[in-house]
Amino acid sequence: MLKRDTIGDLPENNSRQQRIYVYCLPAKNLTDRCLFAYLVNMAGDLRKVSDDIKFVEEFELDKSEELNGLILNELYLPKELLLEILSNLRAQDVMKCSLVCKTWFNLTRSTALWKSIYFKQEQRKKVPNLPWYVFYCHLSSDYFRNVIKNGNGELLFKHWEILRNQGDQFGVEKVPTGSDPLPADIPEFHGQTSCFVTSYEYCIKYQKFDVSSKPLLSYIIQKYRPILYASEWYTGRFDCSCIYELSLACLPPCEKSDPKKLLKHKRYQKSVSGTAGLDHTHWEKKELFYETYPDDLATIAFIHQGKDQQFWKGRYGSKMAGGVLKFVFESIQPSPDDLSTEEL
Repeated sequence: MLKRDTIGDLPENNSRQQRIYVYCLPAKNLTDRCLFAYLVNMAGDLRKVSDDIKFVEEFELDKSEELNGLILNELYLPKELLLEILSNLRAQDVMKCSLVCKTWFNLTRSTALWKSIYFKQEQRKKVPNLPWYVFYCHLSSDYFRNVIKNGNGELLFKHWEILRNQGDQFGVEKVPTGSDPLPADIPEFHGQTSCFVTSYEYCIKYQKFDVSSKPLLSYIIQKYRPILYASEWYTGRFDCSCIYELSLACLPPCEKSDPKKLLKHKRYQKSVSGTAGLDHTHWEKKELFYETYPDDLATIAFIHQGKDQQFWKGRYGSKMAGGVLKFVFESIQPSPDDLSTEEL
């Protein structure tokens, strides 16, 4: 819930007082709820972008306000210099600076600023011509990096929901048994050594990512349709063959409520599978690229499953670790109405 606070009474024409209100929200909630778009409500109307998103128009400054926010310690700072300073901040801190004044608010919505931040933080040679909020969403969240939590089982089964747990059920091995250890140079493992392991009948679990609760991301998905990417590493034992499968279920709002139906929604699924025969002890990566997900995407389920092929009691089935689920930022192409340049 937004909280309205009075931040001061400012004189206007030396005759009457003008009360200014700021609508406040904890910074940690800015990306998820997309309320950063109308944190400050000092002037102007809100421009409706979609059913869930409204962006505040940039403030128009009159002559008396041209230097407001550019005089610091009695020294004049050109906008170009101020943009360079702001470009060294974290994305979340840049948004906090929008509360300083109208000039700073406008600067924090500058495409030039966010291109510079993206260039510095991502070390990319080529920066796409996209609106500032696309860069902000990318730099302030994990949506374009990895939204899977506890991908190696280092927290046992926290963040996962088990759909089927047959045989001797899912397990977690602190170090893979009967196969090679996790490669130390793979970033998806985050330095962890553990992995999930399956049994002699199918073990299936999933992790859900709720797109519908993230209005800014939903808007970007609808407008730009970035490629959805999933991957995971799997292996088997030296003495027992196994089966592994990775699936994505991308569901519209009407289908997102019942976890038990996830495996039946073949219309919305994409899968990749692999087998590991005897002596297949090395870790192999499986990848999925999904472009034809529903227009009204509401929920994504990252589903993995496996079992052994020799029906051995115990946990001799496939092992998996290092799951990744993300949208591919580099796949976003500017839309016709995106401006290629922006005046400061």
